[in-house]
Amino acid sequence: MANPVDSNGNRIRLWLPNQSVTANLTVRTTLSVAYTFYDGPSVILAPGKWLVLAHGLITPAGSTAIVGKLWDGANVFATSEPYNALGEINLAAIITLLTQTTIKASYAETSGTTGHLEITSSDGGGSGSAVGPATWIVAVPTL
Repeated sequence: MANPVDSNGNRIRLWLPNQSVTANLTVRTTLSVAYTFYDGPSVILAPGKWLVLAHGLITPAGSTAIVGKLWDGANVFATSEPYNALGEINLAAIITLLTQTTIKASYAETSGTTGHLEITSSDGGGSGSAVGPATWIVAVPTL
């Protein structure tokens, strides 16, 4: 059976006992409105205690601050605003859920100068070769 997709077309995976749940951004997302959060990847988690990690790679247009949050659409579990706009945000939280819940990583920039939330990262060597997922979320069940 194929994995379901969220409203942004990102693939999501359902939780299975004792397994991690992961999702990667599948569509390069334009961050065009200042202080507006754009959803990155999300995971659907069963009730329980979870360690959730997320990473976002943003290519800001010009000098701007970038921010990220890990949340369920209402409750924010973690936020980050790097000191400089290098474009990478890491988020982490231990979350206890009472019901099945969608957890997502969302990102914004402060200038609205059309930065992008990236799908893959390059090798940094000038070739532009993709080396792996750049924006992702993973959840691991904990005791």
